[in-house]
Amino acid sequence: MFSKAGVQKQIGADAFAIGAYKTGILPSKKTGWSSIFFLVVVAATSGWYGYALGREQARRTLCREISELRQSLQTLETSQDRNAQR
Repeated sequence: MFSKAGVQKQIGADAFAIGAYKTGILPSKKTGWSSIFFLVVVAATSGWYGYALGREQARRTLCREISELRQSLQTLETSQDRNAQR
């Protein structure tokens, strides 16, 4: 009726499925696919937020560096004007 290898395969498959459900790799009937969809949405949203936050920080750093360069240029121009007047 049942072969020993077939029974062992089925037991192994069942053990894998139980372990996968317990660790959360696969959705169980209790959690369903909606929880996986939710996790994907959360991951995508957090990735987009991190990207936007990184861009904003880079923009602020660039603006700060430009401001410092302008200030240095004004200081240099002022000192050149003073030297030219002498």
